Amino acid sequence: MTKSEFEVLLQRYMRGECTEQEKDLIQIWFKKIESENEFDTTEEERRLIEGKILSEIDDRINASEGDNQNGFNLGGRLNSLLIYTGIAASLILTIFLTRNNWKTMENSVSQSRQARQTTGNVIVTKTNNAHGCLKVVLDDGSIVYLMEGSNISYKSHFEKDKRVVQLTGSGLFQVVKNPKKPFFVLCGGTVTRVIGTSFWVNTDQKSKSVEIGVKTGKVSVFVHEDNKGTANTLPRQSDQIFLTQNQRVVFFEQKRKVEKTLVTQPILLETPEVARMKFVYNETPLSTVIQELGQSYGVQMMMSDKNLLLCSFTGDLTDMTFREKLDLVCKSVGSKYSIEGTSIILTGNGCK
Repeated sequence: MTKSEFEVLLQRYMRGECTEQEKDLIQIWFKKIESENEFDTTEEERRLIEGKILSEIDDRINASEGDNQNGFNLGGRLNSLLIYTGIAASLILTIFLTRNNWKTMENSVSQSRQARQTTGNVIVTKTNNAHGCLKVVLDDGSIVYLMEGSNISYKSHFEKDKRVVQLTGSGLFQVVKNPKKPFFVLCGGTVTRVIGTSFWVNTDQKSKSVEIGVKTGKVSVFVHEDNKGTANTLPRQSDQIFLTQNQRVVFFEQKRKVEKTLVTQPILLETPEVARMKFVYNETPLSTVIQELGQSYGVQMMMSDKNLLLCSFTGDLTDMTFREKLDLVCKSVGSKYSIEGTSIILTGNGCK
């Protein structure tokens, strides 16, 4: 995977369009860049890491061969070794190149600090003029992954009652939870208020729109009439748009229009109940399948035709994205689905 390909993958991750395997790779990358100490890796350490990964892959191949005695093995151990070695080499290369590029990128990014005295605090502005993203760690430990061509401004030390960041462009936020100090992101006339969660904000210059999507937790979004967002005056609750995981809102500046809908690719909720779900069904009523899918992704799902209650589903939905699960279920019972706001509605003639 090249550097540019990885950047495209990160953009898709922000929009919630990654597969489960791609999300795993992103999480590995995030963990690897958490510590600056991990950047300084010697050649000997790299060989040791590579040897450990290859050893684990070899164990998996042996286990796979044992489980595959009665099946066609596609060339046996040699092919498997080549395939898994290639995967390991790609993973190792991606991790080390990304980490090295990250350090180079941070050194090359233009970070202008414009200071003015405000109650003993300093306003910091960081701009990412390089290719790829810039990791910014805030005073409270929250992290912003700033996209190319974007910039943020914030106080070097947050105020006692709130944390405020001004964003121009796009960024992925991982906010440290603190109920006593809400976190505000001001962007393009919108104000996003959170306590502790991960979400992304994306600005589209062509459509003159701001898109805010939630990966975990809950946020509220407010649009100011004069297009000048501020965290000083909170709006009435009735004027706020509340978003939970897998939901997003798009604000079109010229039309003054706000659309609330689902993210492109919803991800599973991280709850004990969802962790116990197997997504394997055998003549299971369609209503039960739909209920479990809705519960596991935090999405309201409904059937518009009562005849669909007569349908059942048999199949294995594990290791599939939300869209893939939904497509397979609908295809099996001859139905279709539509997205209306943050809800999914199934329609069809039903089953005999």
